[in-house]
Amino acid sequence: MKILYLTQFFSFTRGGGEAIFYFLAKELIKRGYKIFIIKHKMSSPEKFNLNGNLKIINVYPMVKHMGGLPPSTKDNLLYLLNATKAGLNTVKKYGIDIIHANNFTPIISGSLIAKKLKIPLIVTIHDVFSIEGWSYWCFWAKQFGVSPLSAVIGPIFERLTLKAPASVIHTVSERSRKDLVKFGVKKPIIVIPNGIDLSLYPKMEVGEVKPQVIYVGRLVFYKNLKVVIDAFKEVLKTIPEAKLLIVGDGPMRKHWENYAIKLNLKNHVKFTGYITHEEKVKLISESCALVFPSLFEGFGIVILEAFACYKPVIVSNIEPFTEIVTNGYTGFLVDPVNPKEWAE
Repeated sequence: MKILYLTQFFSFTRGGGEAIFYFLAKELIKRGYKIFIIKHKMSSPEKFNLNGNLKIINVYPMVKHMGGLPPSTKDNLLYLLNATKAGLNTVKKYGIDIIHANNFTPIISGSLIAKKLKIPLIVTIHDVFSIEGWSYWCFWAKQFGVSPLSAVIGPIFERLTLKAPASVIHTVSERSRKDLVKFGVKKPIIVIPNGIDLSLYPKMEVGEVKPQVIYVGRLVFYKNLKVVIDAFKEVLKTIPEAKLLIVGDGPMRKHWENYAIKLNLKNHVKFTGYITHEEKVKLISESCALVFPSLFEGFGIVILEAFACYKPVIVSNIEPFTEIVTNGYTGFLVDPVNPKEWAE
């Protein structure tokens, strides 16, 4: 079987949504499937470490993706045009059997190709942002470096993806399935939770574990890092040498950096920016626990990464984290807006 994947990024280091398509392709190649990928051309070299039946088709615009901001409105529109054109040519040239499209713009492109050439379409929807109401998009648009147009275009794009002519919708958690149903989606929905390749997380001998906790992820408003920074002010009263590592980048980075300075936490809260996968595994392994205080998520693949490094997690008491974490056993479920609980 020949499968065409449409995904703006194809990497296991840039985010959960991108990682899942990488791992899917890797496993299907092992099983003898022929995989075609249409993705953004990247400004820096990429190594995929995938052998065999894989053909990667890069389309403009060229982008730089460091796990922070998603592509701009312009980049999304150009990807839509170029990916659709490349997809139509690929399907005709290689006799593609099925299209599988990732969140947002790739789904719209996949819909156009599948409808025109009458082949099956699978779409992956990780989460439904509009279920949070208009306020979500307003907060998103207010972030540093984000176009105000995203508050208008974002929900339009999302509604188009939810109406895609898909044979089936794949989502990653029961929470996301319920959101899709609540939003009126009538297509068949299959929940297949995210997973990771454990061979990429070797157990590391790190010596004595440091008095630090770590966050890994995009720095966007709904990741809710303010509550952990507030909590750290209390933590230092009991553990004065404690550290909070914040790994990742995004439009809220400068705001949270300034907030930590305002609380006189500059020497205890460190922002690393984007780091390599190997560096990430090392830092998680050296930490006491991983924190993930999101207000809203479709899954949270970094929780699995912490488990792979034999570390407990402290996460918001929300779905889907309640599907992943056993409170008091694999980690702790905490009120996402209560700094005192996070400090404890």
